[in-house]
Amino acid sequence: MSKFIFSVLIIGILFYGCSTTTVQQTLYLGDVKVDAPITLPPTHVTINKIAGDITVSPKFMFNTLKYIDSSIEDRYQNTIGLPDKTYYRTPESNLEWRLPAVVAGVDIDAAASNNFAVFGGIQYSNYGNGDLIGGNFGIGIYSQGKNPAARFDVGMSFQKYFYDAVTIVQTKTTTDGHTVEDLFMFHDRGNTTNLNPFFSFTLNSSNEEEPVNYFLSLNYFTQKLLNFEPREHYIDYTLFGTRVITTDLRSEITCGFLSICPGLTYEFNDKMRFVGSVKILKEVLSLKSFGEWIIIPSIQMDFHL
Repeated sequence: MSKFIFSVLIIGILFYGCSTTTVQQTLYLGDVKVDAPITLPPTHVTINKIAGDITVSPKFMFNTLKYIDSSIEDRYQNTIGLPDKTYYRTPESNLEWRLPAVVAGVDIDAAASNNFAVFGGIQYSNYGNGDLIGGNFGIGIYSQGKNPAARFDVGMSFQKYFYDAVTIVQTKTTTDGHTVEDLFMFHDRGNTTNLNPFFSFTLNSSNEEEPVNYFLSLNYFTQKLLNFEPREHYIDYTLFGTRVITTDLRSEITCGFLSICPGLTYEFNDKMRFVGSVKILKEVLSLKSFGEWIIIPSIQMDFHL
């Protein structure tokens, strides 16, 4: 009996091996909701800064938009019937970036010499029931004793965000010329932290005899929202005659912002300064269907230690 069962298994494996099966899986992004603030570069004003100075700057930023809607390429565009007799169709604007109303933080800028500084900071916001922690770090090079003063900063920002994403998997299984199609929908929720670069150039008046000075910052920074990277790989199960081909069309979403930031400073004394500004942003990299300018008022206090 055991010899008979063994012979049947061998014949079955050989017979199955003569049949070629190909499984083609294509992954599409349905719709996604992201909760996170926009990670703006810090504001550094150069007035009477010398080696050894440390500036601590509590700050508040106020979002005038509640959310950003946009369309992501390669989304799934057909209708899917669900087990509860309802239907799912990917909306045309399938990215909703929800922004917290207020972001609070503190930055620290330390002058290592009369022309070089290192800086870092942390910020906090909340959306729904989730705490969103972010921050920045980097280096700055600035002029000294000139009016207007100039400063160039380069650094990295980090930001935690929450996501709620729908993924559609379309599967085509072909055996001996016969193809069967299946659709699966997955719903993922979670959070992660991304790291992104920024560049900032600031000009400001540096009149120590006047309490009011102006400044103007030009910035470029990126912010990654999703980490899905397009890829295609092949797995060949030669033992069972099955070849699985997976194509992932859930593209990585990285936003790029150009911003201009005009503002004024007011010196209470040589240890304390008020900094008020309006940050005007334009997304230029990924959110092609979102054409609005973003306005974010900001206030901060500079304490010189």
